[in-house]
Amino acid sequence: MPKIVDKVQMRQRIVESAFRCFADRGYHASIMAHVDLATGLAKGTVYLYFDSKDALTTALVAHIFAGYEAEVAAFDRDHDTLEEFLAGLQASLWRNPAGDRATLVFFEVLGPSLAIPQARAIVGAFFG
Repeated sequence: MPKIVDKVQMRQRIVESAFRCFADRGYHASIMAHVDLATGLAKGTVYLYFDSKDALTTALVAHIFAGYEAEVAAFDRDHDTLEEFLAGLQASLWRNPAGDRATLVFFEVLGPSLAIPQARAIVGAFFG
């Protein structure tokens, strides 16, 4: 009987593995085979979910900025003035629950991802 795979869950697992891979190896040094290995998949399996490193990178950027949006939405209701809101926003964006690895991946991935139109649109929508 064939194994049933939740494709949404698998895509999320691959994105999280790419995050770890990029943190460990660096964005430019990482290849899709490294992401396969980090996810525990057979070589080439990541290509069933993402047709290129750019597509995977775009999904990772979307994941990172969705987290930022959720965090902003969570504290948005707790402030009465614009000054309180801006102070909360600054504190939220500078807080780094994932530690230095998240900061490293953010800068490793964000810079190169801006060359990808879809990723640039995600970042632009967040700041827009």
